Amino acid sequence: MSTQPQSESPETAILCLRLEGPLQSWGGRSIGRYRRTESVPTKSGVIGLLGAALGLSRSALQARLDELNQLTMVVRVDRAGTLAEDYQTVGAKVGVLTAEGKIKKTAGTGEVEAIISPREFLLDASFLVLLRGSRSLIDELAVALQSPGWPLFLGRKRCVPGTGVFAGVHFSEVSFAEALLQDGPNDPSLVPPDSRDHVRVVTDLISVAEFADITGVTRDDVSEAFEVSRSYVVDRLERLDPPVHRGRIVLEFEIDRSDLCPRHADQPERPDLSDPLFGISAPDVSEWRDTAKKQAREKSGGRCIFCRFEPSDPRQLHAHHRTYERRGRERVTVECDDVTGDDLVMLCDECHAAVTMLEYQNGFGLTRIDPQHPAWRTRIEQAREARRRQTNPVHPQIALMDSPQVEQEGRRYLFESVIPLKAGDTFADDAPGNRWLVNRHHVHQRLSMAFPDAGAESAAAGYGVKRGEGGFLFRVEHGAITTIIVRSCLAPDWGRAFRNAGWLVDHIPAPTVFDPKQFSTAGTVNFRLTANPTVKRAGKRHSITDKEAQLAWLSRKATGSGFHVLQVSVRTEGNSHGIRRSGTGQAMTHNGVCFDGVLQVTDADQFQQTLQSGIGSAKAFGFGLLSVAYLLTGKTGLRILWRSFSFPESWMATANQSLNVLAAND
Repeated sequence: MSTQPQSESPETAILCLRLEGPLQSWGGRSIGRYRRTESVPTKSGVIGLLGAALGLSRSALQARLDELNQLTMVVRVDRAGTLAEDYQTVGAKVGVLTAEGKIKKTAGTGEVEAIISPREFLLDASFLVLLRGSRSLIDELAVALQSPGWPLFLGRKRCVPGTGVFAGVHFSEVSFAEALLQDGPNDPSLVPPDSRDHVRVVTDLISVAEFADITGVTRDDVSEAFEVSRSYVVDRLERLDPPVHRGRIVLEFEIDRSDLCPRHADQPERPDLSDPLFGISAPDVSEWRDTAKKQAREKSGGRCIFCRFEPSDPRQLHAHHRTYERRGRERVTVECDDVTGDDLVMLCDECHAAVTMLEYQNGFGLTRIDPQHPAWRTRIEQAREARRRQTNPVHPQIALMDSPQVEQEGRRYLFESVIPLKAGDTFADDAPGNRWLVNRHHVHQRLSMAFPDAGAESAAAGYGVKRGEGGFLFRVEHGAITTIIVRSCLAPDWGRAFRNAGWLVDHIPAPTVFDPKQFSTAGTVNFRLTANPTVKRAGKRHSITDKEAQLAWLSRKATGSGFHVLQVSVRTEGNSHGIRRSGTGQAMTHNGVCFDGVLQVTDADQFQQTLQSGIGSAKAFGFGLLSVAYLLTGKTGLRILWRSFSFPESWMATANQSLNVLAAND
């Protein structure tokens, strides 16, 4: 593969934007009333900025969303900036509920109390954004940015650009790779770049050839580097009223700073960061209006009570209520070192955010989390780690796989994947992986993200496939290391599903492809099935708990599934497949039953369909996947000729014992 820069089409052009200023905030995830910011400009935020430059109303921008979304966007992080949190309140008499369920009101005036909503901002960040599109659209946007119809902001309205946003246009004489390595032709940047040796780049999905041109990766390594760089973000604006965002696949990688071209001689010189105008000293916060908060701060000695961190900026310590029972008349016992009787303790930024997240998740009332209680230490540490991962995610390694021929000579192939998790008996019960497995709705939701292109008619775009299009089946295999077995008609993209789940998986092998038509009525098949046996009465499903009734249920299902059960053992897994409905808060469980045994295929076509569609109900919660191993008898005795990829080795040993019993009986 050639890595020489490719020339752009004469019909396309590249628009350069310089986004820098004292404050930037590109809306990201929110926890409760907290409003976070992404570390780079979002595509929806940039499109909103373009709409303001064009002077478009919300309805007019909605009409042009499809056109603007077609622009290929790439962001070069010249200066990442620093993250800061600002204390803000939201009025409009919306109000906030107290722990007793009442609307909070100001004691002095009786008015509805404003909502406290801290916001995150990027300080002194600088980004070069390139937009590639049709020549006519780029010309229109370039004119609008130089004479915008409405004021331009870097995310939120209070984030005013520190310099001109328009940085010039590259036409067909400059390739995408060349444009990324140099500043815009009219770049007005005044903020010096940071001192890192590498520059972070986030771009829309581009071709492998363009990726090689930009990164300089050699031909032998480009496919693997391209796959590792892929990630998934949800910032593609689909609708304005109400706001709806969809996901897009991006490439995130780094380039050497030394590869960047020097600035043009006619561009303004960037000042030194030692200039006092580039920094604002922290205000004097020694005087606290609230006596209890002041006493809590003095008692803490400037350290977080949980992690014992001593921040240099006193604003990074927050007063945390251990109880709301005396709200407004809090007590802090200054005379003793113990905080047992204190209402307020001090937490650093990270610990305070982690504790707040746990309180929202657990629906706390008047009594809040005590950060010093041993029962909460592990949970708070895990919550801190979860926030750190979201800021700097660890992407799991996904084994590369050549695209198989799914349809060939009328055959329909199936994909089977084994996903090892950071969960199981060797991990603590409250480890993130074990807690994640408790809610099978969350498990199914993440697995569904591996099938993004199954069709626009799926329940939610990017979150699953219809059964008519193949769908997928999965089963959780518990043990020292828990694994998830997934079978699908479509090739999965596990890199997309687990791109931000380094806390859950480290490595996922490539799926195995097999042909379900290889099973015929000749020979014996060993099987495992974890199912949810139920019976309908008065239109409702009821679990079957009697062992004999469970065996009768399996026999009935086998008749319509193309096989006959020769030998089977039953093991009840109990109500271990519980989830919690988010709307009602009620727990919903399924009675899991594991069948291990030997079967005889009676109808090859029906059996093929069973391998694809599963058996029984509650397939979305890990039931119904039939794992099989093809057996053959001969002069050397009973042996395994072929087995599905979805059998753990421990089960295969048990299966062989069953086969030896059958051989002895024959």
